[in-house]
Amino acid sequence: MDTEPVSWRIYRDEWITMYVAFEHADQTPIERATAHFDQYYQGRVLARDVEYEIDNTTYGQPAAILRLRLPNLRGEWKPRELAQEFADRSFAGEENVMVVATDSREEQDLKGYGVKMLPEHEHQLVELYDRIAVEPDAADSV
Repeated sequence: MDTEPVSWRIYRDEWITMYVAFEHADQTPIERATAHFDQYYQGRVLARDVEYEIDNTTYGQPAAILRLRLPNLRGEWKPRELAQEFADRSFAGEENVMVVATDSREEQDLKGYGVKMLPEHEHQLVELYDRIAVEPDAADSV
């Protein structure tokens, strides 16, 4: 017997600053930011979700900023209709806003993005990620 999940969570892809690097010893800021990415995030996010920015003004010295686009929890509602209504109203027209059942397989995949190593075939993750974003009833099939 299928039962309705207890609650629904809204995730939205957002650019999050993960590291700010400054010149140090014989490394430029971008070299340090790239080394940080290689050490902690390489193989855990898709290339489309990685961004570097060079900033020469904010910190009083040249800096390289590493940002990752990751699913960010925006809220939790009961029942699903309220979650969908909030998502539609708050993020109208935005892509990659996902309403998923709490503790579902889809939510675990979202939470693992950027933390766990990607599957050997990245296209499988892209397809899953796009399916969650596009199919509002994907969590129902869990």
